[in-house]
Amino acid sequence: MKENIIPPKLVKTEGGDNVYYKNRFLYPENNILKRIENKTASLEINNNTLIIIPSPLLFHGIEILIPMLKKNCSILFIEHDKSLFNLKNNTYRNFESFFAENENSVHRYCENFDFSMFRKIVLLPLNNGYFINRIFYNKALDIFRLNLNRYWKNKITLISLSSRWYSNIFKNLPLYFKGKSLSSLKINGPVVVAGAGESLEKSIPLLKKFRKTFTLIAIDTAVSTLFHADIKPDFILAVEAQFYNIYDFYNIRNSGIPLICDISSYPQTGRITGSSNYFFYSEFSKSAFSSMMYEKSLLPLKIPPLGSVGVIAVYIAAALTESPVIYTGLDFSFIPGKSHCKNSPFIILTSLLKNRTSTDSNYSFCLRGDLIKTTDSAGKIVFTNSSLRSYSESLAEILNKYSNIYSLFQSGLVCNKNTAVSEADFQGLLTVDPGIADNEKSVRNEEDLKYFYEREYKNIKDIISISVDFLNSLSDKESLISLRNLLGFSDYITEDFPEKSLPDEITPPYIKRVLLSCYRYERLFRNMLSYY
Repeated sequence: MKENIIPPKLVKTEGGDNVYYKNRFLYPENNILKRIENKTASLEINNNTLIIIPSPLLFHGIEILIPMLKKNCSILFIEHDKSLFNLKNNTYRNFESFFAENENSVHRYCENFDFSMFRKIVLLPLNNGYFINRIFYNKALDIFRLNLNRYWKNKITLISLSSRWYSNIFKNLPLYFKGKSLSSLKINGPVVVAGAGESLEKSIPLLKKFRKTFTLIAIDTAVSTLFHADIKPDFILAVEAQFYNIYDFYNIRNSGIPLICDISSYPQTGRITGSSNYFFYSEFSKSAFSSMMYEKSLLPLKIPPLGSVGVIAVYIAAALTESPVIYTGLDFSFIPGKSHCKNSPFIILTSLLKNRTSTDSNYSFCLRGDLIKTTDSAGKIVFTNSSLRSYSESLAEILNKYSNIYSLFQSGLVCNKNTAVSEADFQGLLTVDPGIADNEKSVRNEEDLKYFYEREYKNIKDIISISVDFLNSLSDKESLISLRNLLGFSDYITEDFPEKSLPDEITPPYIKRVLLSCYRYERLFRNMLSYY
């Protein structure tokens, strides 16, 4: 029987306007502002703090809180109860309000929220509206903090690797123009995603027994283990931007297995298997330049930045099929001395490096960094670190969005309610015959690519010329305006700078960094144009 909820009622009390809802007053019945003032007085607000106000109701106390805000602080109002959302309009135009229907709406809001000026997030309940939906608001806080943490991790990674990612994209464009976008691929029937965690070993017998009944996507690190078991994947997923994962392909050169490949991955990777590849673009930056490339079809299918190749594999598999997606080997944990499953490249390499005088390098590798002792979803004592744990949280988010994703056996940090715990469970998911459809229709023009290289080469030459004049005190106001426009358009040049945007005042130290970046890209585009 559906509960008959009486709508909230505005009531005049001695303390001021109040709200009566669900058999209670949501503000104290007297001295409303005084009580809020006492609560906020002990609150320590540092610079760069986002204060989340759950269930703002009549916005009492906000006028007390605003003078306490320091540099780069802001307030965000969240309401979960539709009946309470429209009690009073938000007159504080500098601070946003939004109705959070469920956790997914919080995730969607965070996707477009600018976390760049915040270092800390605080939840500040100012009334009893918080306690009506306390579990939800605490979960919303966790989601915001997770996204803040992810933003700064991505920012640090962007500073470290963005120049390499862009360089790889520019070098991979000819291969993409001859290959296909992942958007052209569709898979019928169940998909198995194989990672390189220890749990893959337990799954090998079942994968081998039922191999013809599913499509197999293997992350690059797991391919060697599968090959040792005479299991050939249908696709290999590769995302690594540096040359290190070339070792993952040492025994499958010219194997003809198509790659599902990030266009920012190491350029040689997409050429190893000798097959036509399916490209995607992991949106590591929302820059104006990458948006322009995407709009002009210079970039393939776009997916959100997910960090881990295993998480990306599950995300892509769920997008490619409506049938069950079953993953194994995505543990995000390990036991000391066994960072990956047996016969994976890293295990083989550390075994080859062993001798009578050296220590177990894999054991040492497992124990380095911020080691965290914990238990996995099966209750086994394992170890992880902050990076692996954040990947497991990303996988958990994907599991919340899809109901057709299963774990083969209970393993790893993520507890999946959809778990195939036996051979019969696994076989029960393999009810649709596998099939792969390719509907690639668009034809990319090589002349468009040549024009792109020529335009960027010219822009960089112009930036270099104006920058050199600036350092020699030969530039005028118009040339500096032109420089700003060029850097604003080709913003990949400064993507790895700590600054979020162009500085208000262009200085010689800044221009020197611009020149160093431009010289690198000038050489790259000159080399690319040499093929035409």
